[in-house]
Amino acid sequence: MHARASADVQAYEGFQTSGRAADDGRSDEALVANWHRGNPQAGMELVDRYTALAERTALRFRADDVDVRALGQAGVVGVFDALYAFDFEDEESFRDVVGRCIERQVEAAASRQLHLRDRVAVAD
Repeated sequence: MHARASADVQAYEGFQTSGRAADDGRSDEALVANWHRGNPQAGMELVDRYTALAERTALRFRADDVDVRALGQAGVVGVFDALYAFDFEDEESFRDVVGRCIERQVEAAASRQLHLRDRVAVAD
């Protein structure tokens, strides 16, 4: 385990016992800590939890004539970004971090699609 993950797991253990959150081991934060400990199933559970959010975020761009399924997949990449970006010492919840990461990935993918479409139209 690399130093960042080790620090995150230690911070999670402090977070868990600080009284800030009751935890049955299935909370987002518990799953992030388990993922950092090397449990890939914990990460996949978070992907499953947030895939619908990624798809809903992608649907906001359907009027722009983009491939919404591809944008939804980009949103799932945002879940993995959040797994790496989440900081237990921050006051921000994993849900907030994952929402921001999904949005950033979907917007970037939509921008790329629109840019490529415009370039193809200019080349014709």
